[in-house]
Amino acid sequence: MGVPYAGFPCGRTVTVIRRAVTGTDDYGNDVYGETAVDVPGCSVDPAIPAEEYQATSQITADYTIHLPPGVVEVDGAYDELDLGDGRRLTVIGVSRDWQSPWTGLQGVQEVLARWVSTGGTAA
Repeated sequence: MGVPYAGFPCGRTVTVIRRAVTGTDDYGNDVYGETAVDVPGCSVDPAIPAEEYQATSQITADYTIHLPPGVVEVDGAYDELDLGDGRRLTVIGVSRDWQSPWTGLQGVQEVLARWVSTGGTAA
């Protein structure tokens, strides 16, 4: 039997931003609304950023984020994550439930996300 998960004691708060279609505009385009849920006790694990120069300078960085179970379901279709430092990450794919093979820690929701800079002119 695994150990129930109560959050990482030194984890940080991540805001899960749920986006959903709330209607259409005058041209028939979808209009989105947002709701936000603060989730404390999360693990935020950044990967090495990548830089690309094709007429503009763009930096991307992938993250693996572990959220406590049962707080909010991240489905990936339109959801985003706010790390509280001005970066808003786009969820990649769907979340997965994860269990540690070393401790038996159960129910951690693993989410893959990507931050993309707004870019600038490449010199």
